[in-house]
Amino acid sequence: MVAAADETRAIFRLLVGLGIAGVVILAIGLAQFVHFEPPGQRTGLSARITGVYGFDRKTGSTFGPNRDHFRTDEPFAAAVDWSGLPPAVVVGAGWFSGGFSLAAGGVGPAGAGTLGEHSVVPVNFGARRFPAGRYEFVVERYAAGRPVEVLARTTIVVVGS
Repeated sequence: MVAAADETRAIFRLLVGLGIAGVVILAIGLAQFVHFEPPGQRTGLSARITGVYGFDRKTGSTFGPNRDHFRTDEPFAAAVDWSGLPPAVVVGAGWFSGGFSLAAGGVGPAGAGTLGEHSVVPVNFGARRFPAGRYEFVVERYAAGRPVEVLARTTIVVVGS
């Protein structure tokens, strides 16, 4: 004959173990959030992305109108106006593909005052054709060598040609 306490002991231990695992996962997530999004870092600054344009690789300049769609065989670049930021603020700008999983070119981190010559930031995969999908251009403020605040962002779509 089995006592009632013996029947529930295994289930109780399983539930306690799952609860402890859940608390550990929550604590790890909170620690990562505080590490990558430190509290008190909001400055109220914002950068100005003037647009995303076709890019001529030979001259290093943009052309045409501001667009949000490109073909896989069309190079493109974002234009950033750094003059609206204090010169000493450390910023960087970069292209990301696939939901921030693949870096696709950028500038910085450096003082906003020194990035004036890098107002055009092309996407760069080192190939003639770009993978189709969504690309996000993000301007971030850095502190202690890591990004802590998003100052501007824009998204474009690359479609197969």
